[in-house]
Amino acid sequence: MQEDKELKELLMKWAVEDTAADFTSQVMQQVTLAYNIQQHNQPLFKQKLPRVVLGAFIGICVMLFAISIIFPATTLPFQFNVKLPERYCWQSFQFLAVFWIVMLFNLVLKRYSLKF
Repeated sequence: MQEDKELKELLMKWAVEDTAADFTSQVMQQVTLAYNIQQHNQPLFKQKLPRVVLGAFIGICVMLFAISIIFPATTLPFQFNVKLPERYCWQSFQFLAVFWIVMLFNLVLKRYSLKF
């Protein structure tokens, strides 16, 4: 009972208070700061995916190169007898070159567009 009386007295004395004059602006600054911090954080999936893909690409290239050195074309268990025209190879090379140029341009464009 004594605690209830003390609590009632404390509530009567301190319950009604005016807020500080700049209370709203301080709260809005904290909300804006928290919102900006959330925007700049990137999820873990976006950070690791390009590294994993690049690592897999380099690993596969190294494996294929090692296999081509270890096993000459004459010792493979199958023969690849289809002759492709030379223009197919040139078109494939052009496609890969243009693809990677556009991909790198897109990455650079994304990086600098976020800073504006």
